[in-house]
Amino acid sequence: MFGLFGKKEHKEAANRIGVEIHRQLIEALQTNKINSRLFMKNMVLIALFALSPIYSHAAQTEQNCYQAKNSDKVNFDNCSKAAKKGDARAQFNLGVMYANGRGVPQDDKLAVKWYQKAADQGDASAQIILGGLYYKGHGVPQDDKLAAKWYQKAADQGVAIAQSVLGVLYVNGQGVPQDYKLAAKWYQK
Repeated sequence: MFGLFGKKEHKEAANRIGVEIHRQLIEALQTNKINSRLFMKNMVLIALFALSPIYSHAAQTEQNCYQAKNSDKVNFDNCSKAAKKGDARAQFNLGVMYANGRGVPQDDKLAVKWYQKAADQGDASAQIILGGLYYKGHGVPQDDKLAAKWYQKAADQGVAIAQSVLGVLYVNGQGVPQDYKLAAKWYQK
């Protein structure tokens, strides 16, 4: 999954796709024209595309629990073992598997549980997704303040998509005080 973007041209293509998904998501956020399931799937895609260059090398190591060549069940078993030992990347992968029913029955509450564990350890992908889940109230109670908190954590790590979404939140005063200067600051990063 994460190793798909190892070559330069693949990273560039992933970036173009990620930018387009991001553009559509920002437009949907601003017009509130997106349903929860679609929002969650887009957030997973954004997190994967935005951070794929960071994780492309990690995906090729033996320590990554998710291998594209393995069945969903094998990946789930491998990630479960690593996640229980505290591996944040494995915890994120379990969240994705539960969210999408890969190797296990689809379960939003368990997806949130594993995203939360990964996010608490600083995993920016999980932080972006948690921000989106709280924003839409998908699998968790809707809470703009918690959405802003998780986007802020990912934005502070330099994740451009989180920075843009945080800018939208500041423009709209959602979860944060309305502040056009801070919105501009995040848009310009």
